[in-house]
Amino acid sequence: MPRTVGSRLLATLPLIFLLFSTLIIRVEGQAAQVDCPDSNLTTYLLALIDTLYNNGLTYYESLLATLSESDDGYRLLESWYTDHDHLTLFAPTDAAFQQAGLAPPFGSLSSKAIVGIVAYHAAMGQWGYASLPEAPKKGFADTMLRLKDWVDPTAAVNSTAHAPLVLQQGDKGAISIRLATGNATTWGWVINGGKDVWNVDIIPIDTVMPLPPKLSQALTLGTTSRSIKGLPEFQKALDSAGGAKQLEPLTEGGFTIFAPIDDAFTPETHKALSSEASVKILGNHYATNYSLFSRIWVDNGPYDLPVLSGSTLRIQQADTGATVSLGNQSVRILRSDVVLENGVMHIIEDVLADPRVVAAAATMSGTAAHPSSTGTGTGQPTTTVKKSDAEALRLASDWCLAALIAVGMISVYVG
Repeated sequence: MPRTVGSRLLATLPLIFLLFSTLIIRVEGQAAQVDCPDSNLTTYLLALIDTLYNNGLTYYESLLATLSESDDGYRLLESWYTDHDHLTLFAPTDAAFQQAGLAPPFGSLSSKAIVGIVAYHAAMGQWGYASLPEAPKKGFADTMLRLKDWVDPTAAVNSTAHAPLVLQQGDKGAISIRLATGNATTWGWVINGGKDVWNVDIIPIDTVMPLPPKLSQALTLGTTSRSIKGLPEFQKALDSAGGAKQLEPLTEGGFTIFAPIDDAFTPETHKALSSEASVKILGNHYATNYSLFSRIWVDNGPYDLPVLSGSTLRIQQADTGATVSLGNQSVRILRSDVVLENGVMHIIEDVLADPRVVAAAATMSGTAAHPSSTGTGTGQPTTTVKKSDAEALRLASDWCLAALIAVGMISVYVG
């Protein structure tokens, strides 16, 4: 469809206004004028807008124009021109925006949300089908979404990490982008921006990708075919030790968590998690100083990861798939690389615990349960019995007392 002058001006009006206006900045109470970017940047951004429109990506084009209305959004666009040798923009189609319930002028989105969406769809580097390893191996592309800016800009944490995209070769030359649930799929071709947008490749995708979830949210999602209702058992276990949210604050290295599916929680495991062993067992499942993605153990061989319990996990790749080992216990990784807001989650088939610890904890838990005891305030347990049992005990006690008196073993003094 040919583009009219009127439609072009309407779509790019916010961008044009910012490019040609003068910014007023107050420094220590004095007004200072700062010149806007040069004509080369103007040409660059307008050429990018035109390229998107001419290839039918009109909603994404409008999103970039809306992005330019905020200071953070404008700085993001400017950085594409000034700071990066190459970028790959995974641009959602108009149908993808409609499916997500988003449409120009994107009034339902805050300026921060718009910056986050655009930054997460912009991967640093040149990515295409040929640049990825052969499936099932994956490629990991850092995006323009800087975690500190998104998670907590005020955090006193020296984090320079960027949210990654997990990419795989798909069918017929397409790229599959692995999301927490489902995938985004490219249309298989790369759009080049031409000489004025020399450092950008544009690849249309069929999904507006949601930003990585927090751990507490990810545990409720159907991340595998064996966890379609989430991971509620593991979530309950974490809640008993302070909850998933204790792992969510921004940290310098992120975190890695191995999350067992519900089938892994046997009656013995439940008993062990109700004992003093629960802290150590849960601590076997995560490290709080490093985000370990599968490329490390796939490309470099077995990797040893110290975890919170003080133990060390060994993660390795074999022809039959990846495993994580604790001592002599080897557990299959059902799905790796679920990207979280500040870390990564791997879904595993069993609970990471020494079987001897589980058995001992379960035995102690079972012994303590028969009889059950409640505190008396004196430091001694009081056996809890049903009313019918209490009556039987009273009658038996009376009978024994009478018998002892009858045989002269107890003297009774009256008066």
